[in-house]
Amino acid sequence: MKLRVKVWGGMAVLMAGLVTGYAQDPPAAAPVTVSPAAAAVVSMAESGSTEDVQLAYVQASQSPFNLSADDVIYLRDVGLSSAVITAMLNHDKGVPMAAQPPPQYNAAPPVADVPPPVAAVDSAPPAYVSDAPADVSYFYNSLQPYGAWVNLDGYGWCWQPRTVVLNHGWRPYCDGGHWVYTDGGWFWQSDYSWGWAPFHYGRWVMHPRNGWCWFPDRTWGPAWVVWRSGGDNCGWAPLPLHADFVVGSGFRFNGVSVGVGFDFGLRADLFTFVGLRDFDGRELAHRRLAPTEVNRFYSKTTVINNYTVNNKVIINHGIPVERVTAVTHKEIRPITIRTAPANSNVRASATTVYRREVQAPARPIQVQAQKVDDRHPVIQHTPVIAPSRVPARTVPTQTYTPNRPTKEVGAAPARPIVEPGPTRTQTYPTTTTHKPEVSPTIPLQRPAPLNEPIVHPAQIPKPVERSFSPPVSYQKPAAPLQSYTVPKPENPHVYNPKSYDQASSAHSLPPLNQPAANPGPQSPAQSPKASGNQPGQRPQH
Repeated sequence: MKLRVKVWGGMAVLMAGLVTGYAQDPPAAAPVTVSPAAAAVVSMAESGSTEDVQLAYVQASQSPFNLSADDVIYLRDVGLSSAVITAMLNHDKGVPMAAQPPPQYNAAPPVADVPPPVAAVDSAPPAYVSDAPADVSYFYNSLQPYGAWVNLDGYGWCWQPRTVVLNHGWRPYCDGGHWVYTDGGWFWQSDYSWGWAPFHYGRWVMHPRNGWCWFPDRTWGPAWVVWRSGGDNCGWAPLPLHADFVVGSGFRFNGVSVGVGFDFGLRADLFTFVGLRDFDGRELAHRRLAPTEVNRFYSKTTVINNYTVNNKVIINHGIPVERVTAVTHKEIRPITIRTAPANSNVRASATTVYRREVQAPARPIQVQAQKVDDRHPVIQHTPVIAPSRVPARTVPTQTYTPNRPTKEVGAAPARPIVEPGPTRTQTYPTTTTHKPEVSPTIPLQRPAPLNEPIVHPAQIPKPVERSFSPPVSYQKPAAPLQSYTVPKPENPHVYNPKSYDQASSAHSLPPLNQPAANPGPQSPAQSPKASGNQPGQRPQH
């Protein structure tokens, strides 16, 4: 199984910080970062919301989910349904929800086996123990990222997948996988990354308060289930604790050998029944019979515990393949089971499935599990999915670069070396001419304030030289002198013709109450006294 690097990094921190004995701090699982919208869907599933509510939230979401390939695998591993994951992927592609074809099933939807556990308000903080049996160390590191290890009172150390919390109707050998016929009989091919261990090693137990839990051991099998068959239907249920298969003698229950028709005391509600026509299909959780039909059908079936050993390999015959072929009208050819080394990342194909071996850790590890009893009745899963933070927009800033750059010999510089540029200062001389001077005191590469734009030195305008002269007082220029020429007396006996303008100006007299403008000096001949004429008299000739 291939684990992501970030999960292994978190596990390394976890192993280094675990302590023995009791502890009040739970072990920290590796956080998986997803988008806030995807983390909200996981929180809704953990709170007990149905798949329809989750799909409605996905359809109405205004934020993208941004799921990578690793995110899709991990969300599936922790129990988010395939329909919800597909809806999130289609949401980012712009595919409307109505365009998604609904699944066509001929059976009732799955029913929750156990109601979601609710912790008491005044319950004590969880306690942790580290007295694990030897079988736990073979699976501890591989299963820790996908669930919680607990010490269940009256049962012992076990592991519960996180999908039990997200999907309250989940049950083993029903969700997240399908049956494959192999040369070792019926093989349960799981879709989970962690499915190589709990479906081929150990036993499953239905706890009345906390749901399904898995108890490890190191005996491999194609699928550890009990079969029942009747008519055109068949069913199976996980083998209980203390049901051991011994090579050469068959099954033993609580240390006592039992026959092939022994039912191990399993109740009807622990079985998953489907029609033989759906037995080789996928999504068996949606095809199984309703609980009311199971109770009616259970008494009409017979037990089949047909396990054999061939060349040290356990074979699970179960339902005869001929019966399935007769109903489905499909040819079923067995595929090969091959052995894969521990910690391998091989994947099953259409012709091959793999049996993964378990291996003891190279060095002793310190394990830790929550103690679940009457004082601490509920299994608490540590949150491992956190919303990613949206990077905030930052203002670019300049860092001061010294004028004496240093460069190590043989090492490439982390960034280009900036040669020191010209420096300048401004001075204010006492002369009338303002001219900037150059000084090497202030470098051009100095950091600029955040609230001012950064200007490249080439964009700085060059100063313009200006000359100033002392001010000169303004004097109003004097009016030019006008020279006056005394006109010569006209000869009254000489006729001088006048123009129209001259005639009009000669006959235009000023008003009586206003003296004539610029009368000017008068000649003695024009003076009244000289002529002897009185005012108001006509001149005498």
